[in-house]
Amino acid sequence: MPGPLCEVRLRKGNVSIGLIGAVLTLGTPQDVMLQELRVEMFMPMDAASEAALTALAA
Repeated sequence: MPGPLCEVRLRKGNVSIGLIGAVLTLGTPQDVMLQELRVEMFMPMDAASEAALTALAA
């Protein structure tokens, strides 16, 4: 059974970025609108990935 996190590695040329992804589901079974809302987040897997993403954002 898969865990709550997903590891993703993106590579283009000599740049490699590792990300950890998580999908969050909001609400309770009584909240029909929130029950269908899901948020997907990606966070850097390591310091090198964080530095590469910071450089791309600048």
